[in-house]
Amino acid sequence: MSNIYVTIDYYNKEDDVYVLHFPNYEVRQGIVYSLTNYLMDISDWDRNATILAMARALKRGDLSSALTELRSYIASLPYDIITRKEWMAKKKKEAFYKLLMYVVFSLLNSKVDTEVKSVLGRADVVVKTKNDIYVLELKVDDSVDNALAQIDSKGYAIPYEADGRTITKCGVTISSEARNIVHWRAVDNEGKVIDEQKYE
Repeated sequence: MSNIYVTIDYYNKEDDVYVLHFPNYEVRQGIVYSLTNYLMDISDWDRNATILAMARALKRGDLSSALTELRSYIASLPYDIITRKEWMAKKKKEAFYKLLMYVVFSLLNSKVDTEVKSVLGRADVVVKTKNDIYVLELKVDDSVDNALAQIDSKGYAIPYEADGRTITKCGVTISSEARNIVHWRAVDNEGKVIDEQKYE
């Protein structure tokens, strides 16, 4: 792989972590395509079918179907793509799924960002399409109630209220035992439930 340059966005003293930033679109896409080979260890046909199905779902404003496709894709990942030691660290789990969602949504030609800063905190994932903006909060071994409460308490959706596109807030929970998405709830900007899926 050719050299790819990133810049330091900011330093989080509490976690002793440097957050990097892509200086331009070309660098961003280069990294996304490099990560694709690592995260998507399935056939090109299966990968492309998943991406196409998710793209079609998001184009028609169907976040639930897109997440269903994503859940099926996650189930196809090799079990050793992340080591048990890494998996047992909660921050590693959340970081892995944020990275996974970033790569998948980026391949859809959607505008996607992770750790999106606002005045009170950082939203896990924000996806923008032509007609919609999806604000997602991921929780490992936690509840969608807490995920949605964090979106509201931290005001993650507020920066997009004047945008004109439809805002959907979505709490997504991941089970350590299942190593997959097990519950999500999507609500509109007023808090009305649009869709909910839970897997036992």
